[in-house]
Amino acid sequence: MRFDGSVASDGTGENGLYTEELLAQIRQEGMQIEDVFKKVRIGVMQRSNNMQTPWETSSLTGDFYFNGRNTHSTPLRQSNRHPI
Repeated sequence: MRFDGSVASDGTGENGLYTEELLAQIRQEGMQIEDVFKKVRIGVMQRSNNMQTPWETSSLTGDFYFNGRNTHSTPLRQSNRHPI
């Protein structure tokens, strides 16, 4: 059973479970940040037998790549809108 606010698994390696998955995914070339976090979430859920589900929030407005840029993407046009 999962509870919001419970402690995350430390994993079995040098880093915690989430950090291990994040480090593995950010090394993948050409992945947008949203895809990295989705794959991290899937990996953590699988490795923790669905006991841990990572969440993230974002206010990104453009594309971001940890490791190289996908040359097939189209840059986003910057908005003139300002946050409330």
